[in-house]
Amino acid sequence: MHFEDDIIRTSLMPARDGAHGLRVLAIASGKGGVGKTNLAVNLAVAFAHLGRRALLIDGDVSLANADVLLDVEPRSCLGAVLAGRQGIEEALVRSPYGVTLLPGTSGEADLATLDDHQKMALLAALDSLGDAFDTVVVDTGAGLGANTLFFASAAEELIIVTTPEPTALVDAYATVKAVVRRTGARRVGLVVNQAADHAATCDVHERLRMLTRRFLDVAVDLHGWIPFDARVHGAVMRRAPVVCDAPASAASRHIRAIAEHVLGLRSAGATDRLQFFWRHLLRGTSHGTGAMAPPRLD
Repeated sequence: MHFEDDIIRTSLMPARDGAHGLRVLAIASGKGGVGKTNLAVNLAVAFAHLGRRALLIDGDVSLANADVLLDVEPRSCLGAVLAGRQGIEEALVRSPYGVTLLPGTSGEADLATLDDHQKMALLAALDSLGDAFDTVVVDTGAGLGANTLFFASAAEELIIVTTPEPTALVDAYATVKAVVRRTGARRVGLVVNQAADHAATCDVHERLRMLTRRFLDVAVDLHGWIPFDARVHGAVMRRAPVVCDAPASAASRHIRAIAEHVLGLRSAGATDRLQFFWRHLLRGTSHGTGAMAPPRLD
């Protein structure tokens, strides 16, 4: 049986009722070093502080490190769940910051590219959680590997993280292109990290927007930007999310604004259960959200 057929069949199971509707967001970047994991961790924590039942999935199955930023010591990991050695509830770790983590994996070569069986195992494991969570943030691996594209394509909403550097912008475009070719998505979100100011952010957004509109027919919605802030580095060194370690910092204020902005958007694909890995197979379904101008923080 082909994997896609299995997923579509699974998706036809009746949905559970949910108070908010499940939000599943993948955080991706074309290159490493742009702050993707830091944003994923801090967004998940910010969502939890806004009253959401947040689950953070570390989708990096090569060099996972979200656990470090949350200062937790995993008892298990995603690899053990996929191999059937442990159930997903045994692998989940509750952080002291209000968010639950499904830790990724480091150094397991057999997980470098998830096969169909492993993808199905992950779907079944997530669905077994029922209504325990209403917001899922997936931290994908950097680059354009098969696993990164799987997680990025599977989520309801995709947020691309980039910096103003030309190389990062080129890689961000490549990521959007790869995901669009795989899913047919017509809308993605954008967060510009380490930006000098709002004007510089708008310049990055406009350049990426023009490229994606001209060559991919894809809309890029700016969700916000994060200024360079030395307190982010300090928080990392203390193994803490900056929104908790330095809540009054500029970076924290911007991250909270992004979280509020994202939650305020209408999710075009919001569902009521943790079965989201099939959606990218359905033709003509938007991955994006209703466009809305992000808050301006200068």
